[in-house]
Amino acid sequence: MERVAQQSIGVTTALIYTRVSSDEQAREGVSLDAQLRECRQYAARQGWVIGTEYQDVMAGTRDDRPQYQRLLSDVRRLRTEGRSIVVVVAALDRFGRKLLERVRSREELKVLGVAVHSGREGGEVSDLVANILASVAQEEVRRLGERVRAAHQHLRSQGWKITGTPAFGYVLRAATEEERRRGAPRSVQDIDEVRAQIIRDLFDRAACGESTHSLSRWVASLPDDLRRGQPFGASTIRKLLSSRVYLRARGNR
Repeated sequence: MERVAQQSIGVTTALIYTRVSSDEQAREGVSLDAQLRECRQYAARQGWVIGTEYQDVMAGTRDDRPQYQRLLSDVRRLRTEGRSIVVVVAALDRFGRKLLERVRSREELKVLGVAVHSGREGGEVSDLVANILASVAQEEVRRLGERVRAAHQHLRSQGWKITGTPAFGYVLRAATEEERRRGAPRSVQDIDEVRAQIIRDLFDRAACGESTHSLSRWVASLPDDLRRGQPFGASTIRKLLSSRVYLRARGNR
């Protein structure tokens, strides 16, 4: 048994980390599936055993990514146990886009004796190259933020609402050709007449003095598909009744 344990400790285990931010998910070559495939193939070529695979859908500028933090925690534990491990990513910017955290985590992993291998950068890179790539990744985020803010400011100045997850009672639809000629984004927000009526009734009942708990019970009695499966508790009702989205809409009636 002792000999088996020694052999298992001597095997190198590859911990795979993949990440996308929400707006990168469908981009060719950046999707989680594409990254995972590259990492597995890279680890297999090195003859490593594939261990835990960690995935985050979150911006790389955030240090609190749950699976990223879990990866670091597991690395510390496994090294304490004497395990031989490496971290594999498809590209170093998947590990994060914040320079200070990239440098900090790299130094911690070096102290622990754990190498980070990037399939697209040819494996393990020097500190100089890693730091340059981290600086470039952070600069890309800054420039992208500037472009997005400028685009949003332009759309607002033209009277278009910035699209995102629409509030209950609204729906996103593809912009018409005429709207696109007038500078609209690809998707524009429109009224979902069926669910909008629920919001109108909600405000009317509240104006008549009905309590939030009573309103919550009323909404809960509606068909599940109309509520989109949402519970609409009392706290949610209070937020709806104080939402500027609906207050502005009623003010314009």
